[in-house]
Amino acid sequence: MANIKYTLLIISTAAFLTVFISTASAKNTEIRIGSLKVSPWTAIEQSYDDNIFLAAYGAHNNDNITTTTIGANVKLRSSDAEDSKFKFKAAYNADILEYWEHIHQRRVDHTLISSARLDLGHNFFMKAEETFYKTAYPQSTELVGLEKSIYNNVKAYVGYDNKKTGLYGGFEEVRAQYFSTSVPNYNRYIFSVSGYCKPRDKTTLISSYNYAYTLYDKVNFRNSTYYQWIFGVREDITRCLQAEIGAGIRYADFYKNSRAFNTCIASGRLMYRPDRKTYIEFYGLRTLIDSLYAGNNYFSYTTFGGWYKRQLTRKLAIRAGGNYIADVYPEVTTEAWDVGKRIDRIYTADVMLEYKPTAHWILGLEYKYSRRGSRFGKYSYTDNIIMASAKLAL
Repeated sequence: MANIKYTLLIISTAAFLTVFISTASAKNTEIRIGSLKVSPWTAIEQSYDDNIFLAAYGAHNNDNITTTTIGANVKLRSSDAEDSKFKFKAAYNADILEYWEHIHQRRVDHTLISSARLDLGHNFFMKAEETFYKTAYPQSTELVGLEKSIYNNVKAYVGYDNKKTGLYGGFEEVRAQYFSTSVPNYNRYIFSVSGYCKPRDKTTLISSYNYAYTLYDKVNFRNSTYYQWIFGVREDITRCLQAEIGAGIRYADFYKNSRAFNTCIASGRLMYRPDRKTYIEFYGLRTLIDSLYAGNNYFSYTTFGGWYKRQLTRKLAIRAGGNYIADVYPEVTTEAWDVGKRIDRIYTADVMLEYKPTAHWILGLEYKYSRRGSRFGKYSYTDNIIMASAKLAL
């Protein structure tokens, strides 16, 4: 088994170095065909995870994971000018994950993020965006394990923006598809209207309205709809400090029990940038997320957290952050003779060092910690991840 481990590591490293050797001496590493720009990149990451399935206390499943990534960033404009009428950009990467012990978990993840914008003149425009993931990582804080899934989010909207006033309207479709039958697939359709105005240079008023309905495959009793209104303000308090806060009402109706209700939705951010080398952010959010747990249709999701980023030297940077999450379920359930409402409290921390020895190389060292404490002990877990990475961006 040890030979297999080292063979996998050597093959991944060799593939990475081959790409590096073949491109490092190139004078122009960006591929250009007219207005089309393609910037390929590759990376290798070695990590140790002491609980890959996020299993309950006392049932950890540790493993070493070698991830080889191949990706590219693409940009296209109708002209080279900054005010080009048409702009398109996309970022794609494939992650080849090799688990040393749990070989049945080996897989290839795919990520695609793209957007296109067409200026129609007189401050009107059209825009489309897509986010696609094929992975096995949990798609919400409720889920654990490594269930392979596909997530695709497509947005299309039109708008008017004259830098003082903006109005947008559009449509969004979300498709979540799981390879396992234990988690149902669904489509979510969202219609939205939003806008902003700037009564003065440092103040921006924001508002939005969303209508959404969710349709599950073969389990219609989980279908739901909601209406949501949010009003907010963004303020430049000082040259270095910016705050943004929003709050509103969501009216939700779940067909499973035909019970409709209203709840508060809120979010906020405080951003501080004292100089070009330092960035600090604090944030908070309260919303609802669909639930698959027992007789619950949803759970309330509340989080608070913050980030600190600092360029220590010209080549060395640090990023550190953490957050607190509370998942509160509305229905009383029973777990091993314990009766009550499930409440999960999740704590996370993340520290990363980045070193950039050259214009194209990025070396990283990162530690991640997460712990979930649940009203029902079977849903509690801890997880520690240590990662070392090297990225070559061309």
